[in-house]
Order: sequence, then structure tokens, then C-alpha cells
Amino acid sequence: MAIDIGAVTAMMSEGLKSIRHVKDVADALNVSAETLRKEIVRRTRKSFSDHLTELRIDKMKRMLVETDQRCFEICFDVGFQREDTGAKFFKRMTGVTMEQFRESVRREELRIRSDIVNVSFTLTANANLQRQPEK
Repeated sequence: MAIDIGAVTAMMSEGLKSIRHVKDVADALNVSAETLRKEIVRRTRKSFSDHLTELRIDKMKRMLVETDQRCFEICFDVGFQREDTGAKFFKRMTGVTMEQFRESVRREELRIRSDIVNVSFTLTANANLQRQPEK
């Protein structure tokens, strides 16, 4: 039986909070834990737990950008049992703390908005100059 890793990853992403072991996913797919573990390693070059952690960190990044949830809430929402564990893995994989990540993204968004306003102002000013009758 071929295992669709895309479908497995989607299933894992949807169930991050409740997945603890490869067996949790394997049971849902009606395959052995060992078969799933080997297929994940073969296809992703990562262990099951590394793949799961990567999915959790990706979701944490999205939540940090898209919500105002506190960091500890995000850690629990993606399935870490303890806030410090989630924060530690986040920093290990991204090189920054969760708050630093959130602030850097927000600063970048503000910079982009400012650039858009400046471009819009410049375009409007140029259009107004072109519309003025020559003297």
C-alpha cells in the first residue's frame, strides 16, 4: 500500500494538538507505526518527531503573525505539553524567540505599509502635476 505523504502531512497538520506518537497517525491510516515511520523518513529525510515538530513550528509562526494570542497559548494550541518546550524548539529552529519573531514580522509589515503609502503619494503627486495646465 502506497502512503500519500502529502495526505499524512495534512492529517498531522490538522491534528497537531492531539498527536503524540507515530502510532496516533498510523492507527488513523490503518498502517503499522513502523511502516509509517519508515515511509516518512524515506520521503522527508526527517524522523517522525522532527517532521511533527517542523509542522508545529510552522503553525506557531502563522499564529504569531495572524493572532494576538500569548506565546504560551500558542505552544499549547499546537500540541506542546509545556510552554518552555515549545519556546525552546521554536528558538532552536528559527534562531529567535517567539516574541522576537512576532515583532520582526510586524516591523516588516509596517515598513511595507509605509512604502506603499509613499509610492501611492508619489503616484498621486505625479498624476496631479501631469493634469495641471501649462502656463
